[in-house]
Amino acid sequence: TVLFDTISNLMYKQINGRIAEALLYLEKEVYNESSIFPLLARKDIADFAGTTTESAVKILKSFEKDGIIKLEEKNIIILNKNLLQEISKKG
Repeated sequence: TVLFDTISNLMYKQINGRIAEALLYLEKEVYNESSIFPLLARKDIADFAGTTTESAVKILKSFEKDGIIKLEEKNIIILNKNLLQEISKKG
């Protein structure tokens, strides 16, 4: 079912939802809240979410403007996990 969930996320969610899902997944599921984001390029996050680098950067900046995340050079700090989860669910 994990593969089905992953495929449906890529097929049916809008870009905001896919980026939110990728950030949550990378932070919690894969790296157990360690600071993995400085090790990833924006292209890596975009590839993980199934979108272009330009779109990913635009969404990340939008999330920062809305106070959901904070961007510090290559690092991404999640400030409002509940809102990020809501964006992920609504897709």
